[in-house]
Amino acid sequence: MALAVVAPLLAARYPLLAWVAAWLARDLPVVGQAADGADAVSQARQLEPGVVLMDVRMPVMDGLQPQEPGPCAGPRPLITSPRRL
Repeated sequence: MALAVVAPLLAARYPLLAWVAAWLARDLPVVGQAADGADAVSQARQLEPGVVLMDVRMPVMDGLQPQEPGPCAGPRPLITSPRRL
């Protein structure tokens, strides 16, 4: 039985975090990268990734807002953060 490959969208505010996320997902077909939350939501609507890997503390829109019901609803992001909440 073949396994489905998840195509992630990576969203991180710091270039180092973006690089680490891309390195961790190196065997996956990354569909996009975003540097702020609003761009991540926009790309998620267009690209329809299997999962969004998003930093909690993002400029413009934080990584928690897209999980709330409403205009940002879409794939559930997997939240990552360099600090405690």
